[in-house]
Amino acid sequence: PRPIITDDTDAIIHVTSSTICGSDLHMYNGDMKGMKAKDIIGHECMGIVESVGSNVKNIKVGDRVVISAPIACGQCEYCKTGMFSLCDVTNDSKVMEKLYGHRICGAFGYSHLTGGYDGCQAEWVRVPFADVNLLKIENNRLTDEQVLFLSDVVCTAWHANVMGGVGPGTTVAIW
Repeated sequence: PRPIITDDTDAIIHVTSSTICGSDLHMYNGDMKGMKAKDIIGHECMGIVESVGSNVKNIKVGDRVVISAPIACGQCEYCKTGMFSLCDVTNDSKVMEKLYGHRICGAFGYSHLTGGYDGCQAEWVRVPFADVNLLKIENNRLTDEQVLFLSDVVCTAWHANVMGGVGPGTTVAIW
């Protein structure tokens, strides 16, 4: 079904491009607990803003955006320190907390262990906290393929480099 705005910080995105990640295959193959019949997988996508909630300030209808794979509120202590993947507002799964000892942020299409959000292997997706979780693409000369990976892959690699202290002149091994 077509999603609707349920909170004044939501946006509805008409998906123009998405990817299939190895993590999506875990859901598809039934390797991840918390999946239910008719759940929509997918956490890497981009599209055009179709509608926004009344409290969305930085995104407007018609904007071309990349959707952040982790869902963050932008206001909790984790988000305020830039640790969006640990947001403790967007995932209320007590099951994940019991299984793993803690929760991570909500995630699109990544089972009910991460909040039960519909994924983006669909025509439309509802994005909570749109001002936090949408990256507006200002340069319209860039194709979807040139910016799509900003949703997860590029961010994951960048974060790993930062955490590992990798920078100019650093020698690394890739295997």
